Amino acid sequence: MKKLPYDFAFGSATASVQVEGAWNEDGKLPSIWDDFCKRKGKIDNGDTVEVSVDHYHRYQEDVDLMAYIGIDHYRFSISWPRVMDESLRPNEKGIAFYTRLLEALLEKGIKPAITLYHWDLPSFLQKQGGWTNPLCAYAFEAYCKLCFSRFSRYCDMWFTMNEPLCISYVSYLWGTHAPGYHSMEKTMKAVHNINLAHGLAVRAFRDAGCKGQIGPCINASYSKPATQDPRDIEAARRDNCYKTDIFTLPVFQGHYPEEILREQKVLRNAPKGDMNIISLPVDMAGLNYYHTDYVKYADNGLGAEGVILDFPMTDMPWTITVDDFPFCIKSFSEQANGIPIYITENGCAYDDVLENDGEVHDIRRIDYLRSHINAALSTLDMGVDLKGYFVWSLLDNFEWSYGYSKRFGLIYVDYMTKRRCLKDSAFFYKEFIENAKQV
Repeated sequence: MKKLPYDFAFGSATASVQVEGAWNEDGKLPSIWDDFCKRKGKIDNGDTVEVSVDHYHRYQEDVDLMAYIGIDHYRFSISWPRVMDESLRPNEKGIAFYTRLLEALLEKGIKPAITLYHWDLPSFLQKQGGWTNPLCAYAFEAYCKLCFSRFSRYCDMWFTMNEPLCISYVSYLWGTHAPGYHSMEKTMKAVHNINLAHGLAVRAFRDAGCKGQIGPCINASYSKPATQDPRDIEAARRDNCYKTDIFTLPVFQGHYPEEILREQKVLRNAPKGDMNIISLPVDMAGLNYYHTDYVKYADNGLGAEGVILDFPMTDMPWTITVDDFPFCIKSFSEQANGIPIYITENGCAYDDVLENDGEVHDIRRIDYLRSHINAALSTLDMGVDLKGYFVWSLLDNFEWSYGYSKRFGLIYVDYMTKRRCLKDSAFFYKEFIENAKQV
C-alpha cells in the first residue's frame, strides 16, 4: 500500500432520518419523511422511520463499535426538525442529543464530520413550498447559524447539502423521494434554491468565524454513453450537464451551464445576486459515488435515459463500475479547481444473512470495498488532493423508498431487537485501516 497523507481520513457515514428513530421525542417536529412514510405505497412494506435502528438511544454503543473498528471520522447529519421549532428557535433537548453524541465521539478520538442537510426538511417548511420557495433557503441559513453556534466547538468539518440531485430531481421530478412531485418547473426551482442554501451556509460559516472546513457533498457520477452512436454520446453529455454540471459549475465556477440557461427559464430568471452567494469559496468538497450511469438517447425532455449494461450488480440493483471511479474523482477534482476532495459515501447493498448467532459473511461487500478504496487511492498519483474515504454505511438502516429491504451497513442490525453485529466487512475495514496507518 502506498504511503497516505498523515491526515487521511478513514470514516463511515449515516443520515439522521435513516438511523435515529425517536421521530417525535424531545420536541422533534415532523419531517417530510415522516409524512412520506404515511402515504400508501411510497415505502416498501409500509416501513417507517419512527424507530429505525434507534441510534438516538443507542448512539454510545454505535460510537464504541466505531472505535473498535478503528474509524477515525464519523460523518452524520443533524436533523433540522429536531433542533429547531417552527419559529426558527432552538429546541434545547434536540441540541442536547447532538452535544452528547459529539462528546462521545471526541472521547473515543473520533472526529465528527457534520452534514447540515440530508433530506429531512421540516414539514412546516414543505407546506410553504419546500425547496421550490426561496424562503426555505433563508430558513436553512438560520438553522445553519444555530448549528454553528452550538456545535462548532466540537466539529471543524462541515458539509452543506447532501446529494442535491436527490433533493431536486429524485424528489421533485421523479417523485420517488419525499415530497414526491413530478414537475420540471418545481425541480428547477429546487435546484436553484438548494444551490442558494449551500452558499448561504458557507456565508454563515464565515460570518460566525468558525474554524475548519466547509463544502458541498455532491453525487457527481459523470454519465457515459452506452454506445458510440453520436446520439448516445450527445445524450451522455446532456445527462452530465443536467445532473452534475448544474450543481458543480455554480458552486465551483460561479455560473450555470449556458445550455441549461437557454432551456430553463426558471434558472435564467433567478435573482442575479444569488450566484455571488452560491459561488462563495469552499474549503473542500465531498463526492458520493456508487456507480456510473450509462445512457442512450431518449425523447424525454432531458434527452437521455439509463441503460443496464453487462456489469456485476449489487442488490439495489446498481451496476458495479469500479473502473470508472478514478475517472469520476479526477473529473470532480478538476471541476472543483483542485481543492481537497473526500469520498463521503461509497458502499453497496447486499442481502446479508446473520449466521451462527452473530456472524455475517459478506464477502461481496469486502470485494467491493477493497476494489473501490484502492481505486480511490490511485487518484493520489493523478494529482488529486484526496483527503479521505467514508464507507456508506456504518449501520444497516432505512434505505428511503426501499424501507428496510436493503442492507448497506458494516454493522448488521436485527430490525426487531436492534441488536448490532459486526459483519466480516467491518473486520476487513478494521484491518485495512490498521495496515494503512502503519505504512
